[in-house]
Amino acid sequence: MVKAALMFLLLAAGALGAGEKAVGFVLKVQGEWLIDGQTVKQAGGSVPANATIDLPPQTSFRSGQSWQISIVLLNDKLLKYSCDSFDSCRKVLPAHAPSSLTDASPLLDRVRTAIGRLLTSDPDRYVPAISRGAVGPKQRLQDAVLRLSDGRLDVREWFDGVAPGQYALTLDYIGRDESSRSPVELAFEWGNGSQQSIAAPKVLRTGLYLARVYDAAGAPISRDTWLAVFDSSGFAAASAAFREDRQAAAGWRSQDPEAAETFLRACLDALAQPYGPR
Repeated sequence: MVKAALMFLLLAAGALGAGEKAVGFVLKVQGEWLIDGQTVKQAGGSVPANATIDLPPQTSFRSGQSWQISIVLLNDKLLKYSCDSFDSCRKVLPAHAPSSLTDASPLLDRVRTAIGRLLTSDPDRYVPAISRGAVGPKQRLQDAVLRLSDGRLDVREWFDGVAPGQYALTLDYIGRDESSRSPVELAFEWGNGSQQSIAAPKVLRTGLYLARVYDAAGAPISRDTWLAVFDSSGFAAASAAFREDRQAAAGWRSQDPEAAETFLRACLDALAQPYGPR
């Protein structure tokens, strides 16, 4: 079974010329960049072997403006370039993608499926609020895969490390099947011997949700989180796939945490279509 993971690159193979071999894909881009002379304005495109990465000659820099591009290679390595002036740019550009990869990712078999299409068609969907300048509480909860079983939503691993107390959880459906679902609101007690799963109403079904968690005073405890909810039949495979996705991103999270979160959200989106790994 093909599970959703580093799956980004192609479709993008279709964008390459005959004989060209892709070694990675554009995960995040800010400003206008050139890859082998072709303009790149959004994420999702493939990067050919030995491609030249540069800014257009007419690029102008305003005060405080920064151009950035993050490229994930198929060996799970990250290339990141950022500059805010011609002087800083010329220190790192033009740059070149590798001519070959000798240690391809063990996840390479999953590269050519859904996420490349999803990311290319709707890149802003995955951009975390933190990179859009949003302010809010320190990130405490991570995007996750949760199990819905016998009318209860298991939050043990997702909520691990959160202080005991009373909380409210709001789930807004963001799946791509265009079905209309009302927000689900759940109140629960966490810790102090309480059960570590939440009683869920029948209207809560499998799918992809935007989650917001509030404490007893009504204050958010975390930035918005994405949750892929599965029933018992699909949970184990989806959870294992997403663990591999996290491992793939772990090596470059410290270099570009926003790119890592964008990648993982696209992985969750692919997992949730149509509610199972494929």
